[in-house]
Amino acid sequence: MTEARRTRAWAGACFAAVAILALGASTLAGQAEDPSRSAYRAEHLAMYERYRELRTSVGRIAVRQNGGHAVIPNWLPDGNRFWYADTRFAGRTPVHTTIYLVDPAANRVTELFDPERLRNAIQEATGEEPAVGGIPFRSFEFVGQGERLVRFELDDRAFELELGTYAIRSLKPEATGTQVARPDCDDRSPSPDGGWIACVRDHDVWLFSSGGDAEIRATTDGSEAYAWRIAAPDGPSGSAWSPNGSFVALLREDRREMPRIPLVRWLAEPPEVTWIHDEPPAQPIVDLHLYEIDGGRLVPVDSDASPPAWWIGTIGWRPDGSELLYQWATEGGLREDIRAVDPETGAFRVLHSEAAATPVYAGREWYGWMDGSELLLSGGNRLLLLSERSGSLQLYLKSLEGGEARQLTRGPGEVARIAGVDEERGWVYYTAYGDAGRPYDVHFFRVALDGSESV
Repeated sequence: MTEARRTRAWAGACFAAVAILALGASTLAGQAEDPSRSAYRAEHLAMYERYRELRTSVGRIAVRQNGGHAVIPNWLPDGNRFWYADTRFAGRTPVHTTIYLVDPAANRVTELFDPERLRNAIQEATGEEPAVGGIPFRSFEFVGQGERLVRFELDDRAFELELGTYAIRSLKPEATGTQVARPDCDDRSPSPDGGWIACVRDHDVWLFSSGGDAEIRATTDGSEAYAWRIAAPDGPSGSAWSPNGSFVALLREDRREMPRIPLVRWLAEPPEVTWIHDEPPAQPIVDLHLYEIDGGRLVPVDSDASPPAWWIGTIGWRPDGSELLYQWATEGGLREDIRAVDPETGAFRVLHSEAAATPVYAGREWYGWMDGSELLLSGGNRLLLLSERSGSLQLYLKSLEGGEARQLTRGPGEVARIAGVDEERGWVYYTAYGDAGRPYDVHFFRVALDGSESV
């Protein structure tokens, strides 16, 4: 254990002792508490729960429409229209969804799906009426050309819908014979072909077939302080699964040397104490592994020569599945790499690296803004990334075959995020702080992929 970790552990232990003494005093006092005091506690506990729900609801809202629900635009390939899902919630549970298609130039909003036809088609295909009202899913993707074929997921099963006829076909094999009970687990991640679902149960990763006739426990040594999880995507092209579904990326988080502190709910009667690991400033050590489905082997990524990582996020797989690109950062964000790993061997190579005396991209990791900082282009040979090597955060294009990253933007302000790419026309769209007189305003820009023109 390092001196810094010893200091944090000692501070955590001291704080824990003080909290326990305070909790004991509170409990003794509570034994003589009069009824009016109990009513006061109950009232304020209810207020606190309402506050927590309000904060969650406000956090969901990105752009507000007249009804007060979230509008998160999903732009179509033509760049002229987008769709969004309008969902009503009862608390945190979705109860009704409508999906709208928006044409801003024509000032036109229409419903993308016919709810009655869609629900009837789903009931005919599954034998069950959808539980959620309206459209029973909130995300989907168009398949092929012409915006006629839609792919969506419902209850861990994938389907394709033909919008003209509302014909539906299942993309996952139906269960046959005796089914294996599906594990009750979190963070479910389906494979690209829909044949497997990876999830987390009791701090280990499990895989089970969509038909329910096979079940694999990929890891066996997970615990609260040494937990496994499925690798989190870092950006729109990120995925834990390889394109052919033969590998899935897993992370192991080691919190065993992190101090634990008590989290006390003073409004409960009696007060409740939950012990949690102190994070931040302490951070878990993170290791990347790749699980091979057919071989049943867990491939550790070779990182013995590197300092411990506190953040790993997948950027994307190369189309042939030969390498997984991922972001890797040390504790405090003082060094950040973009790496590519061979899933067969676990050997990696560093494609891009930045280091500084202060955190690289200060603040971006802490608040979950890394989505939009890297984007693997469709051919799998080039990567768009944000870098501070010029002195401010700018956009670069990096070839995966080698050589230095080429700078595409040069200010005047810093780039905020990559919004999208039109590879056919050779444009990258991004947001940036471009007005020195109004430094907090974010503007929309585009730049040519060859760096020749910026608008």
